[in-house]
Amino acid sequence: RTEFDQKDTPKRYLCYCHKEIDPQFNPWSIPHSCGQTCGKRLIPECGHICLLLCHPGPCPPCPKQINVLCYCNQSGPTARR
Repeated sequence: RTEFDQKDTPKRYLCYCHKEIDPQFNPWSIPHSCGQTCGKRLIPECGHICLLLCHPGPCPPCPKQINVLCYCNQSGPTARR
């Protein structure tokens, strides 16, 4: 492969949540995962962190979302985190 020079080859790698360098193989967890809670801040910023185990890809939306009605009942329910 000629995508990058040999000197640019990574010498180590991080798990998906960037907590552990070169995570050990565990047959019961996702490959390249450290098996710990992800802990990344959720986007859009709601003040909560991801509670899934170390995972590839983006974190899911905040599960602590509720619908709130306006006290005057003139507008419909809105999502609040």
